[in-house]
Amino acid sequence: MPWLADDEPLTQEELPQYRARRRRLLVVIGMAVCLLAAWVGYWSLVAHRVRVLRAACTAARDAAQWAELEALAQRWIRWQPARAMPWLFAADAAQQLGDMQRAAEYLRQVPDGDPRTPEALLQLSDLLFGSLHRPLEAAAVCERILAQDAWNIEARRRLIFIYGVTLQRRPMMLQAREAIDLGSELPETYIYLVGTDWITFSNAYELNTQWLQADPGNELFLVSQTIHFAGMSSEEEKPGEPDPSATPRRVAQEQMLHQVFERFPQNLELLAHFLREGCTNGDVQGVAELLARAPPEAVEDNRFWRFKGWLHAATGEFGPAKAAYLQALKHNPFDWRSQYELADVLRRTRQTEDVDKWATLAVEGRALWREILELPDVQSAPPALMERIAKYARACGDNRVADCLEYRLAATK
Repeated sequence: MPWLADDEPLTQEELPQYRARRRRLLVVIGMAVCLLAAWVGYWSLVAHRVRVLRAACTAARDAAQWAELEALAQRWIRWQPARAMPWLFAADAAQQLGDMQRAAEYLRQVPDGDPRTPEALLQLSDLLFGSLHRPLEAAAVCERILAQDAWNIEARRRLIFIYGVTLQRRPMMLQAREAIDLGSELPETYIYLVGTDWITFSNAYELNTQWLQADPGNELFLVSQTIHFAGMSSEEEKPGEPDPSATPRRVAQEQMLHQVFERFPQNLELLAHFLREGCTNGDVQGVAELLARAPPEAVEDNRFWRFKGWLHAATGEFGPAKAAYLQALKHNPFDWRSQYELADVLRRTRQTEDVDKWATLAVEGRALWREILELPDVQSAPPALMERIAKYARACGDNRVADCLEYRLAATK
């Protein structure tokens, strides 16, 4: 029997059921209307309160009434916790009141998805990197920004710098390549990439010292501080500097390097330093022992393949040496030392067809190394130097990097 069918009149038995169902339907409709009215009323109240609080926060900020601003922003947060603006007001107030930790906590609560969130998170990374001396957390914040906006140039720039100044060379290289692939790179991104093995930062020692004071014993900061204290990158001293050997400062530097190495015997940067030193001194046994201590992640590091190639070449195993150098160049096509040593192995084994190619690349790579390290900063690289980097990338077989850099250079002409 269809319910409420117009062409079938209800019987006396069906009429009570019909009336009960109708009452229930009217009750449901009434409840829905009440809920809708309550919902509209609540959000109207929220909108009104937000307008009032926004105006009050703006006025308090303009009047530099920071304590009042923080209190108003906290009230606004209770009404709109999923919006970035009240968190930004609260953070601004806390920062002006001198409480950087509280400001950071406000900024950390900014919700993802709000248009102002990247701005807030960049502000948070500034606080963590600077006043609070917590660069690893700053790096995590930059990664959070990039998870939402992979093309954020400033977040990528900061992340590459943090990786570079703490000698996290492979993450720095990967971030530089990703920035280039996405078209969100800066000119200096190419310098970080080409200089993966040897790029240095004039303020790295001071920064790592500050970070160590906030986080004593941190391996990353201590190793980076030690290597920069030694006045060199983990690969080689800056060109043009006098030999500091046999000086009291040099003795102190070496003592510090050995002390830290005793604490962290598998640290990649310290291993690379002492392996380079062993290769320079012709210490075959020492190089073999150090390579045996390398952790698994060394397999992704071109420098360790180069040291392996040197060890094979030093013991007359030229086939494995050649393979190791080619593996090093697979991981980093701009490794000019591997290019030079590969050319030498080919020359010694009379495989002359590629000797000139690798030797020429090594000469140009070394020339770029010298010129880049003599720059006052990476942002001041002249166009002529960038053009040479593009040509070098092309010659090294990295056409993607060469294409992107040439496109950028053409766009600026």
